Amino acid sequence: MAMEPITLLITLAPLLISYAKEKKEQSQYSLEDFQEWMEFNHQNEILKSIEKNQNLLGCLKAILNENQSILITKIENLEDQITSTLANNMLSRDMAISIDPHIGLSNQAINILKQINTVQASKILELNYLGVIEFMFLDGTGNGNLEITDRRFLEDDISKLVDMGYLNVEYNSQNKMVLHITRLGGGVI
Repeated sequence: MAMEPITLLITLAPLLISYAKEKKEQSQYSLEDFQEWMEFNHQNEILKSIEKNQNLLGCLKAILNENQSILITKIENLEDQITSTLANNMLSRDMAISIDPHIGLSNQAINILKQINTVQASKILELNYLGVIEFMFLDGTGNGNLEITDRRFLEDDISKLVDMGYLNVEYNSQNKMVLHITRLGGGVI
């Protein structure tokens, strides 16, 4: 029995993600290798559905022939989109969050937590240099500031981290924001 197209797509995307992550060290991907991988991982029903659809086989071949780093980025974006879509659906939100507690966080927000954890800081201070906001580590093993990759969404990312309980916020006597990492935020590596 053939799978419904939407079921096949929703099932195929995570398989591509798993395949690409497992084979990350490989210099190149191929449709044949992906098919062998699916067989090895007991995905025979899905494999049969794919093999019955020549258009889908052509699409997969083109996808797997892309530049490896671009493909990994696209697949990771697809994974984020799928989990984000699930998180926005009230029926699947709790399931999605239990699978990925960082749903809804941008790459920059996750990177902020990783930087704080890498230097083992517990506090960072907001600084304003000629209208440019920076955050300086106040303790831990690191000197300097957070590396900000997308200033346009910095305020949004900080707000999301506070709202989701990864950071706590207070203001010092100069009305500068001091962010404290929480136990939850300390678990992001």
